[in-house]
Amino acid sequence: MHKASPAPLHRTRQHLLPILLVLISGSPAFAGADYERLAITIGEACSKAWEAAAPTSACIMEAEAKYGKSLEYYYEVVVQPGDAKALKIRESQRAWLKFQETSCELEAQRSTADGPSFVSLTQANCLLLTTLKRIDELKALAEPSQ
Repeated sequence: MHKASPAPLHRTRQHLLPILLVLISGSPAFAGADYERLAITIGEACSKAWEAAAPTSACIMEAEAKYGKSLEYYYEVVVQPGDAKALKIRESQRAWLKFQETSCELEAQRSTADGPSFVSLTQANCLLLTTLKRIDELKALAEPSQ
């Protein structure tokens, strides 16, 4: 009796992230300031799928890129032409981008003793977490004031 061979590993894993993102982004877990739990959930899913630092880092960065598109969307929502606060939001976003870059580089430097794969993993986790937090901040700005 011939056993069917499992699907190649790269084919099963390439479909994991989009499914994970759809399930998580629509869940109440991302409502409010629960971005930390979402970042942990994505990191754990990537880690279970890949079981090594370098591909796990790439998986997390793929998630961060997808959430980066959400961040861009909310930024465009809150920066409306002619809005008095648009200039301040632009300044805030520029400062935030610099903060994200610098703080994640610093965080990654702290893990250099663990090896280069862990440096990139630490940086990927930081970028994802800060992106999710910024989405939450921009979503709050997009909501009408009470």
